[in-house]
Amino acid sequence: MGGNRTDQIARIIEKRQPLAIKVEEVENNLQALSSALHGLDQHRSQLMSQADDVETRGRLQEINLTTDFA
Repeated sequence: MGGNRTDQIARIIEKRQPLAIKVEEVENNLQALSSALHGLDQHRSQLMSQADDVETRGRLQEINLTTDFA
């Protein structure tokens, strides 16, 4: 009986493995996107400090790259 349960567990794990791999890929992509957005936000801040005119600074300030999407 113990072997049967072990086999069932092994089959469940085997079935779920492809999904686990996809989830890991999605997580890696989301981390890369988050990092890219953070870099863009830093660059935006740098451009704001270097902008000579108020309109440009205002437009750059309107860009919100850090809003959390729930």
